[in-house]
Amino acid sequence: MPDYPFKNLIFEGGGVKGIAYVDDKTKDALVQSGKENTLTYFKWYDDPKNEVVNRPS
Repeated sequence: MPDYPFKNLIFEGGGVKGIAYVDDKTKDALVQSGKENTLTYFKWYDDPKNEVVNRPS
């Protein structure tokens, strides 16, 4: 039996769970996208000019 070339990615959103099958190239792109978007979010979150409802006082 040949090796299965994909990785399982389990995601959840809106109470719905799903599974996507991604190769290493796609997995790497998702990781990079997550890093970039997380950094963008925290830059916005840390800016005191932005109204953030869950920011600790």
